[in-house]
Amino acid sequence: GSVQVEGEVGAGEPAGGEVAPGSVAHVSGEACGSLTVGGAVAVAPDLVVTNAHVVAGLDEVDVLIAGSAEPVAGTVVSFDANRDLALVRVVDGSFDAVDFASIDEGGQGRLVTVDDEGDVEERPFEVARPINAVGEDIYRNDGADRRALEVQLEVVPGESGSGLFDRRGSLVGLLFASSRTSSGRSYAVATDEIEAFIDEAAADPRPVGPCLR
Repeated sequence: GSVQVEGEVGAGEPAGGEVAPGSVAHVSGEACGSLTVGGAVAVAPDLVVTNAHVVAGLDEVDVLIAGSAEPVAGTVVSFDANRDLALVRVVDGSFDAVDFASIDEGGQGRLVTVDDEGDVEERPFEVARPINAVGEDIYRNDGADRRALEVQLEVVPGESGSGLFDRRGSLVGLLFASSRTSSGRSYAVATDEIEAFIDEAAADPRPVGPCLR
């Protein structure tokens, strides 16, 4: 079914396969005078994917890979306000790209976040249902439509763009919002949507959009 989704997330026990530290990151930058932070996941040695609302308005993005002491500079190379996805490239990056997978209702895994010191935290989630998330894009324009997962998971601001991984350690979604009405309910962009975005970005990259006000 279609679900109206609002409420960006300004951003446990391991459930199985390991997630390589070189595949998850913390991203940050200053847009329109405000600090913005979130998570990101490596999809190529020199590319991470995060939420568009995390990097909107940023000329440069600081990318701190898990376990690293210092961030490296990245630039947004493609941006989709409807899917709420963005690709950030780091020149000469050497990230560990994740594998993609799908997950069904009732599937379990863990959210993997990275803080501003490069430390990793994992929390378990369970898929309530796959959905078609319709509503506004990140600039509150109508018409956004993305394949997503509704998950049982409590999140905190600053975790948007973090990856949801299954028991094998494969990426199944990218966190983008929490429910404004249901405690412990959050939303993630599904991997088929992420893969479509990456394919489109290779053929028709779109510049970063303005900051959110």
